[in-house]
Amino acid sequence: MFCINCGNPVDPNGKFCTKCGKEIKVEKNDININKIEKNNNNKKGIKVGLIIFISIVVIAFGLGMFFLIKFIFNKVHKNVDSKNITADIEKATDDLISGIHDDFNDKTNTAVNEKKIGNNEFGYLKVKDNWYKYYDVDAPQVLEYTLDGNWIICMYAQDSSKLDAKTYAQTVGAKMKEEGATGVTGATVKVGPYTAYQVYGYYTSHNKWVVAWCFEPGDGKSHYISVEGPDRYNSNYNIVDTFTLN
Repeated sequence: MFCINCGNPVDPNGKFCTKCGKEIKVEKNDININKIEKNNNNKKGIKVGLIIFISIVVIAFGLGMFFLIKFIFNKVHKNVDSKNITADIEKATDDLISGIHDDFNDKTNTAVNEKKIGNNEFGYLKVKDNWYKYYDVDAPQVLEYTLDGNWIICMYAQDSSKLDAKTYAQTVGAKMKEEGATGVTGATVKVGPYTAYQVYGYYTSHNKWVVAWCFEPGDGKSHYISVEGPDRYNSNYNIVDTFTLN
């Protein structure tokens, strides 16, 4: 609002102009203008405040959505990783169990797959099917079988009227001592239902135990069976108990 006398801006609520001292007369139009200006200023303030409020709400909403999406993504990703890890563990476990199962089957099959070795002259034994026949040029008359070259089974028989089983065993023991075997010992044992004379000793130079059995099963012969190997208490020495004449 301005002074009508000098044009100086004045306070509409004042009574006199601060410059010329003229009495201030407020006309109706001026009052309306002042009210309109006040209203406009109030509206501008409200509008600015509303814009600021809406901006804050939008920003807050955007941040909330960002963190929500991030949380969901991490949760899903973690679940996927967990599922993948679980699947890998299950697969590894299945492979391991399958491997153990196959290995068990292989060993079981090896244990139950048996064959007969021997002939009508020397009798027969039952062995696993991984034993193989071979020929010893130094004793071609003897039946010999080997397992991986570490174990040897020998089978032979003579007329018992010429050499009884006990004398046969004594001859074998003397031969073993002559060849350098240590701890040569004799004993009376059983081979299946038959009484046998057992002789065994250890060959240090070859790291081999030789256990021999001489017995007469009633066919008029003195039979000789020996098992040779590196372990004195191995079950291979029990093969002699499977002896039959046919």
